Amino acid sequence: MNWSRSHFFLSVLVLCWVSLIASRAGASDTSAPTGTIQGVVLDEAGKPAVYANIVITGTARGAMADMDGIYTISSVPVGVYSLRAMRIGSEDAVALDVVVSRDQIARVDFVLRGLRPPEDIAIPNVVTSDISAVIYGALTDSAGYSLMNTEVLVNGVLLCRTNLHGVYVTDPMPIGTHVVSIHLVRCWRDSAAVVVLRPHEKRRLDMQLNWDRRWCEEVSKPCR
Repeated sequence: MNWSRSHFFLSVLVLCWVSLIASRAGASDTSAPTGTIQGVVLDEAGKPAVYANIVITGTARGAMADMDGIYTISSVPVGVYSLRAMRIGSEDAVALDVVVSRDQIARVDFVLRGLRPPEDIAIPNVVTSDISAVIYGALTDSAGYSLMNTEVLVNGVLLCRTNLHGVYVTDPMPIGTHVVSIHLVRCWRDSAAVVVLRPHEKRRLDMQLNWDRRWCEEVSKPCR
């Protein structure tokens, strides 16, 4: 599966899988008292952490944050749990000793801290020549957080993907004019830039993708 193009779809599949297993587990004992866990997941800027996955540690129960960062895990057996919130490009957040009481809502909010690319990017010892050059840089979202495992295309051809820190390095390519573009998922606006490479050049090109909420709301479909 192409991860960078399937960020949204993978989150949906994870939620479907969690929901299916949870429903099967709940079907085996419908008489047990249950409660609900609910909350909101934000990023460091206070914006909704859309499509973050929240799971109950050690179980198959979980939920996905919606467009407002809100999540709800229903029919949770009474008890004490720990939760983990996860999203691509962010550090996991954990909540311990979450008490679920019968017919009550346990409120648990999260703030996910984004991973940021290093200011100084160390690139490998790539050999260039009189007829070749290299492009490297960092890909981030509008808040400056790393976009990991994201495709970098040059002239429409996939050349490389970013690493865990949002950093990419192309193979040597012919000198001249090239169009560098980024595509993540349908909820993000694509980004592109034109560069002119010179012999032996190692050109740094940092690029940014912006979240398009309106477009995402129009095309996103819930998991069924």
